[in-house]
Amino acid sequence: MTSNTIPDENISEFSPRSYQTEIMEQARSKNLIVCLPTGSGKTYIAVMLIKELSPVIRRNLDDGGKRTILIVKTKELARQHCKTLNDHLDLKIKSYSGSSKINLSDNNRWKIEFETNQILIFIAQIFLNLLAHNLFSLDKVNLLIFDECHHAIGDDPYALIMKKHYNSCLHHPRILGLTASISGQKIEPKRLQKAAKELEEILHARIETGSNRMEITENSLIRNAMRKQQWINVLRNIEKLKKLHSIDQKLKEMVK
Repeated sequence: MTSNTIPDENISEFSPRSYQTEIMEQARSKNLIVCLPTGSGKTYIAVMLIKELSPVIRRNLDDGGKRTILIVKTKELARQHCKTLNDHLDLKIKSYSGSSKINLSDNNRWKIEFETNQILIFIAQIFLNLLAHNLFSLDKVNLLIFDECHHAIGDDPYALIMKKHYNSCLHHPRILGLTASISGQKIEPKRLQKAAKELEEILHARIETGSNRMEITENSLIRNAMRKQQWINVLRNIEKLKKLHSIDQKLKEMVK
């Protein structure tokens, strides 16, 4: 089960709802796992929090600056997150999703990458490798965002980033987890509480679902309906193209 944080959310013309502002305000001072339905605008909460905490990432690392790191599971999510953040933030953003292009022996290259960019988006394993080779440290991170954070279990790279590197750093970054599901596996309702507690312990964060459930549900339903209508329109246009192509073929046959 996945949360599909980016693909199902269009935030280009979006004003924050009260529950999003409420959650963002909490996330400014404490680690949170934002567990909201698909289409409820989890990504916008991340955008607002990045803005709120951005002064420190606008500075050079040598001047006490830090960096915001966004961890994702797939190349496609890395690409889409990068586009979304670029659309809404006046910060230098770059994504790293191709393992073949990652040279763990080039210390100078990574020093430049972290100095030049203020928000860096990584597939989890790549960032874990960089930390393991001492090419960067969580001490220099102000905000660590985990997309689809329910994957942070067992020996998953999400979990290992926290277990091997978060616990040992001196200056802990703020943690923001985004998910539509407490667990990535199908589990019985009676085990849900245990799964939630384990996720909170690994991410050192508290699960937050928002206080205004009616507004959250309403917003999610509206966005899902809009997305469904968009797909309907796409399919209708495909059918029109097929008919036009068929007519064109028949005309060509008649000319012959």
